[in-house]
Formats: sequence, structure tokens, C-alpha cells
Amino acid sequence: MPSTDLTLDQLTDSNQAIDLAWARVEELVGQPIDRDARSLVLDAAGQHTLLIPAWPLHDVTEVRVDGSPVEVDWSADGWMRRDDGKPWPDGPRTVEVDVDAGWDEPPALLTQIILSAAKRGLDNPNGYQTESVAGYSYRIGGAPGVEFTSQERHDLMRFATRR
Repeated sequence: MPSTDLTLDQLTDSNQAIDLAWARVEELVGQPIDRDARSLVLDAAGQHTLLIPAWPLHDVTEVRVDGSPVEVDWSADGWMRRDDGKPWPDGPRTVEVDVDAGWDEPPALLTQIILSAAKRGLDNPNGYQTESVAGYSYRIGGAPGVEFTSQERHDLMRFATRR
């Protein structure tokens, strides 16, 4: 996972800009992009179906309720039911799930957004904006570092963790 500890002074080469954009995307979508094994702690509400907030979901390797293993049936969309037919408990942090989730290769749209944001960050690391009024132009400070356009933010929500 890329580091989020970059400062503006370090945003001087493309790899660092890409790492920062990648980390910002992961923050916005609420999950890692790369495929990996993860352990999640979930709140349950006494229902028979529980949503695993990680995707794309490749495997559910273990599920524990209050620390005890349970067998489950799960879908690639992240829905999970207990094999014993019981409902999930009602309470916070009562279900632990070990999963294999994420992309082997990021989707093209994610890659495009990351590269575009990284380029903007390199081209304008201080986030300056120029305004012109009646022939007079001036620069104002904006958001420094890597920022996303409103369209990119909208597109990123397709990849957000489902809760």
C-alpha cells in the first residue's frame, strides 16, 4: 500500500505523485485497491444476511461470531448467510471475517483517475488557481497536493466500499 506520509516538498517525482493519488483513492473508496487478505470486524443487526464491505470479493476464508468459527455461504457480491440458518447476532463488532478481496489489476477507470490526479499534483503542487475579472488576473491558493475533480469523485464512488 502506498504511503500517505508525503509532504508537498516531496511531491516532485511522478512515482511519489502516483503513490499519493493511489493512497487518496483508497481513503475515498474505503478499502485497499490491491488484492490482499484482510480481516474485517463487522457490526451485525440480528438479520439472516450480512454484507461484507470489501470487493471485489474472491474468497471468505473464515468467519467468527463472538470468537467462535461458523460456516457460511457467501456471494461474490459480498452477501453472507450462516449455514446453520441462525441470524447474525445483534451488536457492534460481533462478527469477524477473513477475506481475499481487491483487484489483481486496477480497473482502467481507477488507473485513469489516479494518473490524472497525480499529473495535476505535479503540475500544480500548491493548488493555485487563477481567476480573471475584467482583464485583471490574480492567483489564489487552492487545495495543495493531489485533488480530484467532481466527476472523478463521482466515478470513484462506483468503487466505494458497500456498507
